[in-house]
Amino acid sequence: MPGMTGPSDSVTSRKVGGHAFLPEYAETRDGCRFRPRDPLWTIITIRVRRHLYFDGIPGITELVRDAMKGVVLWYLTNHAPSTGFTVYENLLQFARWHAGTVSRDIEQIDAAMLMSYYADLKAQERPWLMHDIRWPLLKWAGLRYPGLSDGVATYLSEICIPAAPKGVAVATWDPVKGQFTDVELEALQASLNDRFVAGATDLQGFLVTWVFMLLGARPAQLALMKVCDVIAPSGNDDDYVLRVPRAKQPGQADRDELKDRPIIPEIGALLVKHANNVRQAYVGVLLEPNEAPLFPDQTRTEAPKGFEFHPTTDHLRDWLRAAFGTTPPRSERTGEPMAISPIRFRRTKGTLAAREGYGKLVIAEILDHSDTQNVEVYTAATPESLERVDKALAFWLAPMARAFRGEIIDRIGPEAAEAPRQVLAPKFDPTFRPIGSCVKCGSCGLPMPIACYTCISFRPFKDAPHERVQEYVIAERNRLAADIRIASILDRTLLAVTQVMADCAVDGSLNE
Repeated sequence: MPGMTGPSDSVTSRKVGGHAFLPEYAETRDGCRFRPRDPLWTIITIRVRRHLYFDGIPGITELVRDAMKGVVLWYLTNHAPSTGFTVYENLLQFARWHAGTVSRDIEQIDAAMLMSYYADLKAQERPWLMHDIRWPLLKWAGLRYPGLSDGVATYLSEICIPAAPKGVAVATWDPVKGQFTDVELEALQASLNDRFVAGATDLQGFLVTWVFMLLGARPAQLALMKVCDVIAPSGNDDDYVLRVPRAKQPGQADRDELKDRPIIPEIGALLVKHANNVRQAYVGVLLEPNEAPLFPDQTRTEAPKGFEFHPTTDHLRDWLRAAFGTTPPRSERTGEPMAISPIRFRRTKGTLAAREGYGKLVIAEILDHSDTQNVEVYTAATPESLERVDKALAFWLAPMARAFRGEIIDRIGPEAAEAPRQVLAPKFDPTFRPIGSCVKCGSCGLPMPIACYTCISFRPFKDAPHERVQEYVIAERNRLAADIRIASILDRTLLAVTQVMADCAVDGSLNE
């Protein structure tokens, strides 16, 4: 094609002046064609759609702007597009810093300017961010583009920049960016299931969210999935399997390598049903319906060939948040609605694997890491470091966790009379008086009344002996304390029982 430039020769011209050292056309490594001389680049990949607006970079001359374009172009044509996007953002951040500190436009980046920027990062206690512009500027110098002084490459090669801290969110159990606690995860699962049963979350949003929770997968991996990746069991002893494309693997094209991940039967059966429905819906739309996206996005009109209607990673994140509605469940740690993101489920998966006693190599395999350098933090962040929920702490946490989702009612009243089943618990009330009722006929098969307190269908009576239930749950928690994996399962139940007690006490009806 006339003017088309491949990855290896897209930025080789050295002539300076106007756009002369930028090719008329270029193509990203995964085949997106664009015009480098335009002020706005629209890059469309399988996973994302990004706009890079170079005329919006403040405080630089046209020559420096074109040189920045050339550097970003090199990364877009020689690395994954996400790397080019990051380089663009980092150079934009540097330009904004300069525009905020110096009134004149950058005609040439020199070592003194970089020293000042590095000193500012040190003052902010974020010196590692100097790495963000170090490598792009060294590439800039290597490409011999204009806009850099002779001393820049020497300065950047000689300075010692500390490494960015790793795993802070996991190590500190950050309530916004870190992993979820057991109580939080159970609350999220219960909320998602309730919303799906009520029709507030559709099947696709339900399954997207469960795949994030079960596998700790990256959004890019879900974006690449096709209906043919769902494998139904062929025999009674076989598992449901989801074939997960690897992501962020250097030198590999998307879907070059897939890994089989077993899926629990409850979700696996729904995935098979969903995949069959999608496959049928794309008959006559795609030449090969078996290559249809597992999680299609009907609103997407532009995508690389072979990945039509695949969702972007941004849309997957939006679907994940939407699955929990406008107000997600509250965290027992903050009392606020939980921050929902794929990375939090990924970090939760790593932490749970470490709790199970898996080593670094196994955790790296579970999270699809190519090495173990990013998994050590999980082995140091096991829940033994968290405070165990006891009686005093339960009374403090219960109002924030809101683990009880039912409704407290009078023993004698229309609500109790209309309930299809009474919940009996002679262990806590030898008189065989029910401690509550179930509005869903009580056929779930879970142990009563322990499992009832976290169920949305439970209607505990105001005068029931809930304090005895609390004492039993605490005793069981202590008995099982040697195995934190089992004991922590009771934490959310304890918070729910305690919440019922507190609400009854406010009403003046707690049985003494």
